[in-house]
Amino acid sequence: MKENIGVILPSRGMLFTETLEELLHELAGRTYTIYWSHGNKLPACFNKPVSRALRQAHSHILIVEEDMVLKDGILQELLDADEDII
Repeated sequence: MKENIGVILPSRGMLFTETLEELLHELAGRTYTIYWSHGNKLPACFNKPVSRALRQAHSHILIVEEDMVLKDGILQELLDADEDII
């Protein structure tokens, strides 16, 4: 299966622009779908987008919280680990 990443953004209403910028940089040139969650409390803000992503044919699931700092090249490092959930 070709790499196809389901990206989970479990925001409860706010997302740091730096996080989104770093995420989009990591995803550049890759096949992906972003699954958003808005206005849901824990744990629904995680469960709802993960459930939607699992109904699709993704090779990997990446969960990025709204305030994470993503170091340059982290996505490739995680993919090189050859795990189903990154």
